[in-house]
Amino acid sequence: LKHAFENNHKLNVQSGAYRKGPDYHRIFQLKLSGRSEGWMHVEFSGFDVAVRPEPHPTSDVTIDCSYDNLLDMARGLVSAGKLYRNGQLRIEGSLSKGFEIRHMLTPGK
Repeated sequence: LKHAFENNHKLNVQSGAYRKGPDYHRIFQLKLSGRSEGWMHVEFSGFDVAVRPEPHPTSDVTIDCSYDNLLDMARGLVSAGKLYRNGQLRIEGSLSKGFEIRHMLTPGK
């Protein structure tokens, strides 16, 4: 999953799909359920991304979903909007920041 997020971010920056500036900073905390239960967070700082297998105390938003759904989203097989509408993805905190994940963690077009 870490590799998928880092690779997607690299592709998004190269293709121009990542349009955030050098002062951009977001921390997405992910609560995973299912076969790989646990916490992780993804931190975007400027044009860099860091994925760590631990919760973050000052995250902008907490996203709760299954490992399989998150992996499918990272592979571009399902959208965050569809998962949210079906109740398979829950967002705590800023909803607008939470939905940035669909652009930040999925492959660029």
